[in-house]
Amino acid sequence: RKEVWTFNHTGGSITAFDPMSGKVIATIDVGGELEEAVEDPTVNRVYVNVEDKGTIAVVDTVKHTVVATWPITGCEGPTGLAFDAQNHLLLSACDGKMAVTDSRSGKAVTSFPIADRVDGNGFDPDTRLAFASSGTGVLTIAHEDAPDKFTVVQTAKTQPTGRTMWLDPATHRVFVPVATTTPGPNGRAGIVADTMKVLVLDRK
Repeated sequence: RKEVWTFNHTGGSITAFDPMSGKVIATIDVGGELEEAVEDPTVNRVYVNVEDKGTIAVVDTVKHTVVATWPITGCEGPTGLAFDAQNHLLLSACDGKMAVTDSRSGKAVTSFPIADRVDGNGFDPDTRLAFASSGTGVLTIAHEDAPDKFTVVQTAKTQPTGRTMWLDPATHRVFVPVATTTPGPNGRAGIVADTMKVLVLDRK
């Protein structure tokens, strides 16, 4: 449909627009603090974590409407969202655990432990590995043994502040941006000059 969708965290809405003209096609009111989203084009659905409500909102990409809201069992503050398309699984990164939800029914499938302060995650369909990057300085890696079973196989050391990540499915590498920080005013951290870098984690 040649649409670009932006997810407005504090506005609680999705803006769909034409990238060629900039014209807004639709504004979809979801409500809550929106985090990461994934698409399943085979069923015309987009799924987005709603952080402050501990839910997944399901959006019809043709009608531009919210068609369901699913609670994520035992999940506090879902941020990163990954998708196993083959097994129809949504992986929500929560505080201290990864919650796995069936993308067809919204039912909880399983969960496995991850570090706190995770903001980004990913799933590699070739290796069947799931990743979660934490601001505590670790990358949790779990293997999908079966659609309802994930086993943590490694906790790789990264660097504090490495809360987000990107998985390249072609090279199977994970990229984690980090920086050295210092305490700032009002509890907000400041970034030390010239310390920003990207860590590259390989399968080797």
